Amino acid sequence: MRTRNPARRTRFRWPPGPRPAAASWLLGGLVCLSLAAVAFLLVPDIRAREHAHRTARPCPTSLPAEAVDCALEFPATVAEVRTVTVGRASLDYEARLTSERGEPFRVRFDADRPIAAGLRPGDQVTARLWRGDVTSVSRLDAAQATTRAPGGAIGWALLPGWLLAAVAVHAVWCGIWILRHTESYRAGRTSPLTTAAAVLAGMLPVLLLAATVTYLVDGPPWLPALLGVCCLAALRKWLRPSDARHAAR
Repeated sequence: MRTRNPARRTRFRWPPGPRPAAASWLLGGLVCLSLAAVAFLLVPDIRAREHAHRTARPCPTSLPAEAVDCALEFPATVAEVRTVTVGRASLDYEARLTSERGEPFRVRFDADRPIAAGLRPGDQVTARLWRGDVTSVSRLDAAQATTRAPGGAIGWALLPGWLLAAVAVHAVWCGIWILRHTESYRAGRTSPLTTAAAVLAGMLPVLLLAATVTYLVDGPPWLPALLGVCCLAALRKWLRPSDARHAAR
């Protein structure tokens, strides 16, 4: 006869004891807040690099070796082209270029258009060199950025930063609530914590959308925080009657 193992049926339970639970929440919040601060500190440098790339002045010389911080365009010949599989479905294109002086440059494209899929050995192209990296290649009035071109990196700092900040605020709030309501926590009345988790889950899409809009329109990085505060105010007003009923009990 087959018997059920009670250990298999696991349910989520809050950690026993208010002080260890509060310490865990507060420690986790501080860790997430530190990681978010590191991500936010990268945003100004990334934006400065992208701005410097967009506004780079043309180099006064045609020698690639003398390019420092200016943008240098020089003719090159495609010596080799190959495809590189990234993951299961993504396909990158790699090309080896040779300048007029015989200097080799390796470039990679993360898309096949407008020129990557059509490159063949022997083709004549124009490469754009900036800070030692070929950031774009043009051929027949069509240009394509390489993977070394600044752009898109700010999203990898902005989105995780705001997500970590939201989780940090939630964790710190839970820790403070447990310390202030130890009797309710011991009695198992943890519905405010569950409600806060639901509020955070509802805010995450808003923060993602705001951070994406901030990145696309090059808006201020505090826009997601402003929308997040507005969402918190609206949710707080909506949940206030239920909190009053819970306090009356």
